[in-house]
Amino acid sequence: MNTLFSSATRMPRTRKALFGSSTYRDVFSQAELQKLFPSDLEALTKIWREEEYAYYFFILATTGMRRGEARALKWKHVIEDKKRNGLLIEESIKNDDTTGSTKTGKSRVVVLSQRAEEILEHWKASTPFHDPEDLIFYGSNGSRPIMGKTLQNRFQKALEIAKIEINGRNLVIHSFRHTYNTLLKNVLPLDILQETTGHSSESMTERYNHPSLKDSYRRILEHEDAFDGLF
Repeated sequence: MNTLFSSATRMPRTRKALFGSSTYRDVFSQAELQKLFPSDLEALTKIWREEEYAYYFFILATTGMRRGEARALKWKHVIEDKKRNGLLIEESIKNDDTTGSTKTGKSRVVVLSQRAEEILEHWKASTPFHDPEDLIFYGSNGSRPIMGKTLQNRFQKALEIAKIEINGRNLVIHSFRHTYNTLLKNVLPLDILQETTGHSSESMTERYNHPSLKDSYRRILEHEDAFDGLF
């Protein structure tokens, strides 16, 4: 987990003015992600109340998928590979709880982190619903997806239990997607990042990017020779 969440990130307030409050999302710092997803299972379950919700949000945070896409995941969507498993994202649960295509209408794949892979293997062994057509994360009787309202309540409660500072910040479930994009933008080629997130344009990828001032400084510092030559 530490290799993925490797830097504290918070969106400079100047970008809030640029994009407006309706689209602005804060992102989580490294310390906050570690509070929300401790490595100890007992501590993790205490934050999210139940394993299923802990695992759902961890998969959400470490894959960058939209919450409707995670709600629609079935065991048949797990891509088994000798090197590292992944997930096929081809469906999404809509606001009216119907199942449809992804937001872009296109399918994509994401690679699981080692811990995410282990979590899914553990969950599959624990749940009675593990046939290919079964939902990975489910609501009543395993036949219905988790309700969006339930996820929202669990998310808000987890922030409270983990003592995440929310004053003056717009932290929502979608913030996990923004956080993922921000962290991976500095380590993945743009085309690979877009394939992972499903963004169709560089402008959309940039809109989801929330670099910290320290990250910006490090990128600028890579061009120190140019500055030395001019000044």
